[in-house]
Amino acid sequence: MCELLGGGLAGEWTAQPEHKRIGTIINHMLMFVFDPDIFDGKQAFQHEVEAMVEYIHSTAPASGVDKVRIAGEPEQETMAARLSDGIEIDDNTWAAIQKVAG
Repeated sequence: MCELLGGGLAGEWTAQPEHKRIGTIINHMLMFVFDPDIFDGKQAFQHEVEAMVEYIHSTAPASGVDKVRIAGEPEQETMAARLSDGIEIDDNTWAAIQKVAG
């Protein structure tokens, strides 16, 4: 959707095969910026966000999944684990790092 709105709608072309991309980088970007105060206010929006996250978290996870997560939570969990336990590096990668550092 971002490609269509950021490329096609903006008068540029999209990454679909009709447009050859030889030597060209396609990196359309689309951003919407909203000020909650223009609508019902920041506090009301924050309440809705928190209530929706609580609702999503309260749903039953799929079979074989430990819990329902929202966007960003897997990354936060990975970051916390890496900060406390470090980052596991296989022997080949570690040898390559040592060679380059040498």
